[in-house]
Amino acid sequence: MNKLTIIFINSLFIFLTSCSTSLIGTWKVDKFQTYEYGQSGSIISDIGTLKFEKDGTGQKDLKYTLMNMTVTDNMPFRWVINDNTITLLGEKSDLIRTWIIVENGSSYQKWQCTDGYNMVQTLIMKKVKEEKN
Repeated sequence: MNKLTIIFINSLFIFLTSCSTSLIGTWKVDKFQTYEYGQSGSIISDIGTLKFEKDGTGQKDLKYTLMNMTVTDNMPFRWVINDNTITLLGEKSDLIRTWIIVENGSSYQKWQCTDGYNMVQTLIMKKVKEEKN
């Protein structure tokens, strides 16, 4: 391999790992919004946390009320990042799907997805600061 190819491969590896490493940790789900074209949407706030581990696993700790139904979701999940999307895999829940990463910061995340028709969901998360012993 020539020098340029090695530099490119190393840069790509660093870019891909830096995107996923900023996600590692616990994130507070600040807002979960559902909007359907032509209708009023719904926004629920402070619904719990998502924890992302280095090995591609995670844990949901969510509780919210939507359309007079209380939902508790404490199930584990797996996650995979590809370019500007993240896929959460696991037992059926409102968050298990592929999301478009709209904003990807070390302390703020904004994701969106659509059902392919008129509905758009938005997830806004803020990183929980880890306490140091």
